[in-house]
Amino acid sequence: MKGGEKMEKGQLWTIVGVALVVAVVASIATVSITGNVIKVDSRNDRIDSTGSLTLSSATGYIKMEGDTTLTKRGQAGGTRFLTNNEGSLTIIPQSGYAKLLAQLTLSGDNYQGGVVLKSNEVGSLTITPQSGATKLESALTLTGAGYQGGVVLKSNAGGSLTITPQSGAAKVEGALSVTNLAGNGTAYACVDSAGRIYRSLTACR
Repeated sequence: MKGGEKMEKGQLWTIVGVALVVAVVASIATVSITGNVIKVDSRNDRIDSTGSLTLSSATGYIKMEGDTTLTKRGQAGGTRFLTNNEGSLTIIPQSGYAKLLAQLTLSGDNYQGGVVLKSNEVGSLTITPQSGATKLESALTLTGAGYQGGVVLKSNAGGSLTITPQSGAAKVEGALSVTNLAGNGTAYACVDSAGRIYRSLTACR
């Protein structure tokens, strides 16, 4: 009986020791990770039955001091999120491709509006500036998938538009309307020595 009592006491102390170790580990896991930014011991921070982790913040902000890679279990690659000293965000899909199954709005901090990018079922892209105006501060090249060249659109300091087909030829399929050439009745469309087209009621000279 005494031997059995000693064994039971030994088992009891073993259980108490294991419980203390588990309690210490649990207390370490539930401390605040970054001060007041993230608290893992919050009621809203949890891991569900599927193993998904939910983090919440009392301040409304979550801060992670390091680069982050999102991936799936057993997957070789993933998507990296990096930031620099200025706070800019760089997203790098390691596959080389990015897919967003939603409408995207580009805006600035505290801006009221933005630019909406969206696609339809055939893959066409629609760009909608919510202000009603679009500004591109660079030359724009329009081309097709697999094409070698394209058409370059660019502006100069005076605001004039230059259209340059890289093939050297321009083709208009349909009627061409030029507002500055409008007038009463028919007229001659003439070209002056500078290459400008103008409207003339008399034959071109």
